[in-house]
Amino acid sequence: MPGRLSAVAALPTAPHKSIRPRRPFPLVCRLKTSQGGCAREARKCSLLAARNEITPAMTSHVLNDHPLLVTSDLEEARQCLAPVWERYRCVPRGARFAIRWHQADLRRSSLAYVDHPCGVVATCEGPLTDNFRLLLPFSGRIENRINGRRAVLTPSSLVLHAPGQELELEIDRFRLLLLSFDGRFVRSALARRFPSLPPFETWATEFEAATGAASSLLSLGRWAAAEPDRADSMFRTQPRAAASLERLLLAAFIEVLATRYPRDRYSAPEPAHRQIALVEAWIEHNLGEAFGLEELAAVADVSTRSIQLAFSRLRGCTPMQFVLSRRLEKARALLQAATPATTVTGVAMDCGCFHLGRFATAYRTQFGEKPSETLARSLRATAAPAGRPAPQAGSSPTAQHAGRGDDSRKANDGTRITRG
Repeated sequence: MPGRLSAVAALPTAPHKSIRPRRPFPLVCRLKTSQGGCAREARKCSLLAARNEITPAMTSHVLNDHPLLVTSDLEEARQCLAPVWERYRCVPRGARFAIRWHQADLRRSSLAYVDHPCGVVATCEGPLTDNFRLLLPFSGRIENRINGRRAVLTPSSLVLHAPGQELELEIDRFRLLLLSFDGRFVRSALARRFPSLPPFETWATEFEAATGAASSLLSLGRWAAAEPDRADSMFRTQPRAAASLERLLLAAFIEVLATRYPRDRYSAPEPAHRQIALVEAWIEHNLGEAFGLEELAAVADVSTRSIQLAFSRLRGCTPMQFVLSRRLEKARALLQAATPATTVTGVAMDCGCFHLGRFATAYRTQFGEKPSETLARSLRATAAPAGRPAPQAGSSPTAQHAGRGDDSRKANDGTRITRG
């Protein structure tokens, strides 16, 4: 396929750097391939990496360990992208066509890198499938017609495509990240954050990249896209870490939506005391797990802002401050009931405190001593001989012996026996 590989060399170049072969994301991300040419192109990309034959043009890209498609064949691109994006019709705006698509998948979301160095007009065939897709630009321009409304993707703006929308695209050359979420995954979070949602095209199509939430998500997305290419990344081997990253991406996405939400038309009810009790009971059963505000709001079936307001009014603290306090109290109880096998690290992990330095600082602030001091005192008390209390502060064995009497003692029958 010489014609297809020539498209690679035509993409933007960067200073050459050596790229060593890396293994794929085995437990967390999977390479999606369809039948036919798309699968062949993906295998060809993998072989290039294995042989260390990556061209200088390829070093400017991200997600290089997860190639899905590199082609200059328009029909092949349509067939390959239909399962992972949408079915669409495409008309090139010139004689040349090329596209590169890399994609890494989490459990309920995916992150794709797309390099499209030519202009086309694309129309999706029918309403968009049940996915929320946020376009995070590197460069270029795409004019979107979303249910007839215009939204323009540039390096200074982000654009959202939501389920059920009609979509037309006028594409200049571009490079972007495509952050996609399963529709059910997003809707559960939206229901917790927003009491009611008007059609997305009326308020949530285009977002300024310079605003706080959008800027943070843009930075997070670019970091997340570079991370899978690191051979020692924890996201390769630790599904729990990958799940936390997925929740973080979703939370940042919801915050971006919140910047455009029409709050003047909708207000969120505050949860009742019973719902706060449900949240506190859930916290007690999950102290050793990693969770955040979104999970707590889901337990009460309210928005995250509602749960924050409720904890502030009823408990005088934020929800996560309450969680930390309960984790520290549980840790203290475990340290006070320590066995010789107990360690401060093990207790901290069992209580959901995975940053040992912050755990030690918070523990000392709340209880006035280090966790190691609590553990040492508990082990000294456990090591005291059976039937004899542990020595008290200021006492000594000599003083204790002197206190047992002088020259007199009692016989078994209670009479006094005096030494002569």
